[in-house]
Amino acid sequence: MLLGKSKTDIGMFCIKKLTVLYFFFSKKVLFTCKFQKVENQFINAYFLLFFAKKSRQKRLRLTKNAALLLPRYGGAKKNSPNSRAGTASLKFCLAQTLFGFIRLHFHAEPSRSTSKNGIFLRPVLPHLGTVLYAKFQSKLPKIKVYISKILNGTFALYQTNRMEKYLDLISHTYTNYAQFLWHQILYPSWHNYFYWVLGASLVIWGLEIAFPWRKNQPMIREGFWLDFFYIFWNYFLFSLVLYNAVSGVFVQLFNDFLGLFGIKNLVAIQLGALPAWAQLLLIFVIRDFMQYNIHRLLHRYDWMWEFHKVHHSTEVMGFGGLMRYHFMEHFIYRSLEYLPLAMLGFGISDFFIVYIFTFVAGQLGHANLYLPLGKLKYLLNGPQMHLWHHAKHFPASHPRGFNFGITLSVWDFLFKTNYWPDNDAQLAVGLPDADKIEQDFIGQQVGAFKRNGQKMGL
Repeated sequence: MLLGKSKTDIGMFCIKKLTVLYFFFSKKVLFTCKFQKVENQFINAYFLLFFAKKSRQKRLRLTKNAALLLPRYGGAKKNSPNSRAGTASLKFCLAQTLFGFIRLHFHAEPSRSTSKNGIFLRPVLPHLGTVLYAKFQSKLPKIKVYISKILNGTFALYQTNRMEKYLDLISHTYTNYAQFLWHQILYPSWHNYFYWVLGASLVIWGLEIAFPWRKNQPMIREGFWLDFFYIFWNYFLFSLVLYNAVSGVFVQLFNDFLGLFGIKNLVAIQLGALPAWAQLLLIFVIRDFMQYNIHRLLHRYDWMWEFHKVHHSTEVMGFGGLMRYHFMEHFIYRSLEYLPLAMLGFGISDFFIVYIFTFVAGQLGHANLYLPLGKLKYLLNGPQMHLWHHAKHFPASHPRGFNFGITLSVWDFLFKTNYWPDNDAQLAVGLPDADKIEQDFIGQQVGAFKRNGQKMGL
């Protein structure tokens, strides 16, 4: 409704609606006041205060006088109780709001701009909402407080025309990622994710065929094609369908939220002066440690475990099992990783080698290969150790799982979450019979939501 409107029109709409909201919450007057005239006076007072080239002292004086602009719009007959109550309430609301503007805005001269009407309307709604909300917070039932918060946030987006920005961001994200993926497919190179992922998968599959740890395992095992689809779905296609657009919008929303407090940069530790190899090593170790802890959360909390069951549903282990996971894990991992990584200031933006290394190491960890690591087993995760993570039945000592390391096993040994009694190639893997889930792609994606809904009584 407000898309394409000028900032002046949006500001007038929001001030009118919040004036109505004020009356609804306070219940001090009937809805009989002349809103159009009240709105016009409100806008006139605002423009008079903000856009006249006056000194700070004159602005303060205008603020004190602004509440006197509305005495004739009380709403009922002259001198009636409703009229006097309405005039006093509206005058107080207006005065409080304008004093809030003075406190929040006039420590420095406001920036100037020009709308199509030649008048600049500075974004004010969050401050208006804050004044009204603070005034009545202690008097309102919780439901009205929630409504107030929702309306404040919604109108704040409208009055700054940010909704258009988010829609443009979604459109550009889809377009840019589609072009990126198409370019990756058409133009092979050494710096190409698509062909590295495809090539690594084929090479490791070839190693499984040539040197199988479980000799009786078929070359094309049960669930092979489903896992092969998951590789491209979770590494490429899901980003095209949904993830990049949603994550881009939420990052922008988060940055806009921080901007309300004047925060433009989250970097707390600057690492840009380090050599490139040191930065790559740090991002790999820090990210792996965070993923180890997030992996533990996926096993600890029931609603997360319902999504993570998809990864544990494979009953015959192979290299493709790495990428069999529910799309919600993208959001869980990336959202919990975002803030800590954003606080580290890296001087490089290309982490290609880190992504490819972790992908190859992860596929090897799920592969039907025997890799004796010797002392390196205390540092790196391998197929013998990780097979136990997928055990069908967890021991009583580790009812929520164990061996949570993604690429590095050192975290499990440090935090006592390791369990590796032997190298049993025929260990039964998958989910207990009571936890069986669907074995098709759509069923696995939808089923996790259904199970969580049932647990919540929906």
